Amino acid sequence: MVCAADIGRTVAQAMTEDWTGKRIIELHGAADYSPNDVAAAFADALERDVQAVAVPESDWQATISRFGFSPEAVNSYSEMMRGFNSGHIVFEGGSHVQTVRGQTMIADAVGKLIAEQV
Repeated sequence: MVCAADIGRTVAQAMTEDWTGKRIIELHGAADYSPNDVAAAFADALERDVQAVAVPESDWQATISRFGFSPEAVNSYSEMMRGFNSGHIVFEGGSHVQTVRGQTMIADAVGKLIAEQV
């Protein structure tokens, strides 16, 4: 998972650097997180029990729609998750790829989200 601030920072840096031709930047989160890691970060921030629950693919669109996303965003997110789950979307690595790690840890991102809601 990559924090939106890390995405913006990486894009801004890339757009202001001198380079030509094709460039591939693989942006990773500050660390690799499991769904349980994310649930634990929310549990810590909310000071209550939070459990990660797998949502069947058949329920993705209805579930994501309830979060208030547009139909286009719901379809795009579902397609991205299908790509990751099927192995169609992968991190390539290699000498032709610039790998960048974000700076924002999940606990910090979740803590900020929760603080903004109070």
